[in-house]
Amino acid sequence: MKQVITIQLIITLSASILLWAIVGESVGRSYFWAGLSIILPNLFVIFLSFWIRSKQVIFWLGAFVNKFISAILLAGSIKYLKDPNWAAFLIGIVVTVYLPIFVVGFGQKYLKHDIKH
Repeated sequence: MKQVITIQLIITLSASILLWAIVGESVGRSYFWAGLSIILPNLFVIFLSFWIRSKQVIFWLGAFVNKFISAILLAGSIKYLKDPNWAAFLIGIVVTVYLPIFVVGFGQKYLKHDIKH
């Protein structure tokens, strides 16, 4: 999980910088804040797993808290950006949400297995 979030962060930062340089500031900032709104709640779930040992509790509590925090951060990002680039904002959300599925599905043999069975 930690590796997936690290990859999410690296892709979000690098894509934001590239978009900022190539397309413009509004696009880069919109992509960055959308991606960060998805990544930060995931970090919270990792920290939650240090305090709670039950995998079922972490899953359900983490899923609820993750979505709640994401919604607040997304709304805050839109309010902060005032006039976001909606295409970049939505692409940032989609890429950040679906990136772990791609990484786990296709890059599993390259990742260290940090999930204890």
